[in-house]
Amino acid sequence: MLEAAFPDKPVLADAAYGNSGRFRQGLRDRKLTYSVAIKPTTSIWRPNEGPDPIAEYKGSGRRSIRRLPGEFQPISVAEFARELAPSRVKTLRLTRGYQQPKKVRAAFARIRTAHGAYKGQEPGNEEWLIVIWPEDQQEPTDYFLSNLGRRMRPKRLLEITCLRWRVERDYHDMKQEVGLEHYEGRTWVGFHHHLTICMAAHAFLASQRKLFPPEASGVTGVGAKENCA
Repeated sequence: MLEAAFPDKPVLADAAYGNSGRFRQGLRDRKLTYSVAIKPTTSIWRPNEGPDPIAEYKGSGRRSIRRLPGEFQPISVAEFARELAPSRVKTLRLTRGYQQPKKVRAAFARIRTAHGAYKGQEPGNEEWLIVIWPEDQQEPTDYFLSNLGRRMRPKRLLEITCLRWRVERDYHDMKQEVGLEHYEGRTWVGFHHHLTICMAAHAFLASQRKLFPPEASGVTGVGAKENCA
């Protein structure tokens, strides 16, 4: 994608990728922005907290070179969400990319991840934690990390994050309409050939829907899960 000079757009991913610190670091190394799902168990530092400073060396024993939790302890994003004041959870009305406005209840915080904190790993870069908490649910349903700018408006941040449901819809359409799940080969190359053909067919159908609106009823995403619903 980078070599082909595609437009620089935020990377979206589910928790299978987003929960990996190495994956997120790889995106940052490539100067890419992202908004990726994470698991409720992902460990973070509360705002303005972190590991203890390195103890002053007093000339006896091995010199300490790692900072470890002490006064402050990491917590999971699920625990952090439960600590949020009710006033931090806002209902935002999203309009971009939707035929009808969609209301999403979410909270936002600037945090640092705490992967490997008990092994002396330094806190991650400060980034956005986005918590999706539907009003009819006892617990949040989705968590995301994003390195989009600190000054990014919450509504715009949420709009970008919620675009991932379109990927789920496309995947659903390709399985249902153009045979994505019908591959029975045994090679990695063969699977990618099949996937490429399905993507090309799906792109063609999408272009036909746009040029000839009545065709829209031919390929729909009915039944696909929508994030941020």
